[in-house]
Amino acid sequence: AAAAAAAAAAPEPTPAPSQRLQGPAERKASAAAAAPAKLPPPWERPADWRKYEGPDLGGRCKIRVFYSSTTSSHDIRKNTKAMMDLLERENVHKRPDFEHWIPIDVDMPTEKRNAIFDKAKTKVTPMLFIDDEYIGDWKKVEALNESGELHKLLEY
Repeated sequence: AAAAAAAAAAPEPTPAPSQRLQGPAERKASAAAAAPAKLPPPWERPADWRKYEGPDLGGRCKIRVFYSSTTSSHDIRKNTKAMMDLLERENVHKRPDFEHWIPIDVDMPTEKRNAIFDKAKTKVTPMLFIDDEYIGDWKKVEALNESGELHKLLEY
């Protein structure tokens, strides 16, 4: 009984600051401090806003699609049209960071064309690059769209 009386008479320990109840202003301030700093839209960022891997193709802070305008392949033409339609439904073509479709044909300098193929590790077109990183060909982009990942990538 004496131990119970001593425990009841002992003052409660002061909670650590992280354990105290917070008022609305304190909660808002601590949430703001914990949230990462919001980046400006991609088209307002400096070209070196993050660490890049591989050669610079000139597409930093941009969305680019490379395609073949001279292919005789029905599948490649169909896939190019499908990617164009998808990006238009997503209003990507209206964004300031979208560069219009870039033909990757014989009139493009060989060195530049090979750099694109090397970075993508493929020659299959169309090729979607976001912020100078290869995302994929039509099949990959279609799968990313169906899983909801494409939208996240477009918010880079």
